[in-house]
Amino acid sequence: MRKITIYRFSPYVLLIVPIAIAFTFLILPTILSLGFSFQSYNLTKPDKISFIGLGNYLKFFKDPTLRISILNSVYILVIIILFAFIGAIILALILNRIKWGRQLVLAIVIIPWALPPVVNSLLWSNIFNPTYGGLNALLFKLNIIDNYINWTNSPFLTINLICLILLWKILPLMSVMVLAALQAIPDELYEAARIDGADSFRCFLHITFPSIMPTMAIVLSISSIVALNVFDEIYVFARFRADTRSLAMEAYMKAFKFLDLGYGSAIAYILLIFGVIFSVLYLRNLYREVQF
Repeated sequence: MRKITIYRFSPYVLLIVPIAIAFTFLILPTILSLGFSFQSYNLTKPDKISFIGLGNYLKFFKDPTLRISILNSVYILVIIILFAFIGAIILALILNRIKWGRQLVLAIVIIPWALPPVVNSLLWSNIFNPTYGGLNALLFKLNIIDNYINWTNSPFLTINLICLILLWKILPLMSVMVLAALQAIPDELYEAARIDGADSFRCFLHITFPSIMPTMAIVLSISSIVALNVFDEIYVFARFRADTRSLAMEAYMKAFKFLDLGYGSAIAYILLIFGVIFSVLYLRNLYREVQF
């Protein structure tokens, strides 16, 4: 009887440590930062800490210093959503046609996603390094360029390189998710469509595309969250240059460089709110498709 009682409570005892870790490093900081976002909480002015309600959030929409960061974040978001949507479908269709050695190909394809963001960024920064970068060396040996190019000199080019790195990282996971959706489509649907005279394009338009839309909603949600929270890639490529910052970097700088925890927390929660909005919109459209 005693052993039965011990075994009954043992799962709850084992959960104490992970719950304590989650509370200490996730739940508690989230609650504290949410409280900071409603306060004028600058550690350089400890005597002026006070509750200001939505003051930090209103300041965000009026702050002229954030305009470039907002434009950068919006641009990255649009590019990532567009190319993640198209690229995931194309790559998944290619992988779906591979019959032999698919597991090996998938293992190779998924490597960029498995690499930590900083490692991935360092890899690409070495490729585009203006002094010893591999791309400059290749172009120089092929007599395409006469002098090494500083790829990060232009803010627009730097932002596009950051988009390239993000796509390189997230496309493998997105394509594998879409591949799983493709393989779940019954072959009988394609056979019936071919009997009715449908070509490959019509099969894709009326069978494949509608069938993978639920997965694409998840793909777009993940892509939006990744694009809104980009930090490591920009930091490795351009550090804290004013013309290439994202809103995630602005939140970090306000909170940890200028010690304005209130404003920095507010920016972070605005990013969170936008991420939730995008996810809800995608999933809401997904629900409508399923209901239809």
